[in-house]
Amino acid sequence: MLEPDWMVNAPRPITKILVANRGEIACRIFRSCAELGIGSVAIYSESDRGSLHQQTADESVYLPGDTLAETYLNIEAILSAAREPELVRFIQGTVFYLNEVRLQML
Repeated sequence: MLEPDWMVNAPRPITKILVANRGEIACRIFRSCAELGIGSVAIYSESDRGSLHQQTADESVYLPGDTLAETYLNIEAILSAAREPELVRFIQGTVFYLNEVRLQML
């Protein structure tokens, strides 16, 4: 697929993103990424292994832990997951806790 016009002369075109969310929101973003030819990465916990959002993404990274505080609400774990597949961009989820500035460093 050809790049959208706004990406043609971008100094650092988006090639892959991690979506820090799960469920339908993440699936919609993954489908849009596929249409644009952009790779996508899901994060998932043990309870979400095999979930639709994990299956819809091109890649997925496991978040170890048993609770939300140890997985989806753990900023350090998410940042570590974002570094694993050498991401170019990071799409922040809608979880209130993830609105911290530290996520903007990627």
